[in-house]
Amino acid sequence: MAGRNVHSYALGIVTGSLLTLLLVVFAAPESVSDLRAVLRKHEKDPYEQFARAKAIRSLGRIGTPDSTQALEGCLEDPFAHIRDEAVSGLIQLKRADAAQRAKSLRILGDYLGRRRNAETRRHLATALGLIGDRAAVPALLKALKREKDEEVTQAIVTALVRLQDESCVGELATKARVSKSARAACVRGLGHFAGGGETVLAYVDDPSDAVRAALIDALVERGRPILPQFDFGQGIGPL
Repeated sequence: MAGRNVHSYALGIVTGSLLTLLLVVFAAPESVSDLRAVLRKHEKDPYEQFARAKAIRSLGRIGTPDSTQALEGCLEDPFAHIRDEAVSGLIQLKRADAAQRAKSLRILGDYLGRRRNAETRRHLATALGLIGDRAAVPALLKALKREKDEEVTQAIVTALVRLQDESCVGELATKARVSKSARAACVRGLGHFAGGGETVLAYVDDPSDAVRAALIDALVERGRPILPQFDFGQGIGPL
C-alpha cells in the first residue's frame, strides 16, 4: 500500500508539471472551464493537490470574473494549502486591467456579504485588502457593519487600513462605539487615519485592557504623546 501511495504521489507531481506547462503557458480566458474541470476532478484526492494548486495559480493569472468565481469557490476547499493558494490567486487581480478588476471586486464583495463560513470571510477580506483597489471599500464597510466574528472583523479593519480611504473613519468609529467585541480592532485601525486621532481618545477609560492597549497603539501611530501630563523636558537633575 505504501508503494502505491508513493507512486500515486509521484504521478500527481508529474501530472501537475504537465498541467503547468500546458495551462500556465497557454493560460487564457477560454482556459477557465478546463481549469475548473481539473479542480473538480481531483477535489478529494490528496495525491492530486499539486495539480490543483497549479490550476489555481493559472486562474489567478487569467484574472477574469469567471476565474475569480472559480478561485472564490476554492476558499472553502477541504485542503488548507488549496485555500491559501486561492487567496494568493485572488491577490493577483491587482495585475488585471481596471475593467476586469472592477467586475471581480464586485463578485468578491458580494461573496464577503453572503458566506456563512467565518474563515472564508476572513480570507475574502484579506484578499480585498491586498488587491489594493479602493473600489473594494464600500463592500468592506458594508461587511463591517454586520460582522460579529472578531477575527473576521480584524481582517476587514486591516484591509481598510491597507486601502487608506478616509471615508472609512465614520464607520470604524460607529463600529467601535456599538460593538464591544470589535472595539479594540476598530480603535487600533482608527489610529492609521488622519481623521481618527481624536475619535480614539473617547476610549482612554475603557474597562477593557485590550481596548486601552489598542488606544496606545493608535496614539503611537498618530505620533501623539501618550502621557502629556508629564514633562520630561528638564530631566531629573543631579543626583
